[in-house]
Amino acid sequence: MFRILLMAISIFLSVSVAAEDFIVGKLEEVTVEDKSFSKVEHLFLIKDEVSGNYFFLDKKKIKGLSVKHGDRISIDAEYEGSQIVEVRHISLL
Repeated sequence: MFRILLMAISIFLSVSVAAEDFIVGKLEEVTVEDKSFSKVEHLFLIKDEVSGNYFFLDKKKIKGLSVKHGDRISIDAEYEGSQIVEVRHISLL
């Protein structure tokens, strides 16, 4: 019985994680600087319209598509926590 319960929980978790692979929302560009202003990073912040979660995306990971602050996009991505680590596909909506 315990095995069945564990299997059911693992299937439920794998299905729920896979459902959140697509993130749809508006882009916000964020500039992050260190205290001495020697290092500046440009990140995109995306608020998913479905879950309400925020995701951070390094601007360097977007290749071949010109996106800007305020664009509504759909992104197929792999993420850890709130950080997008791999972009599979991105499109403007």
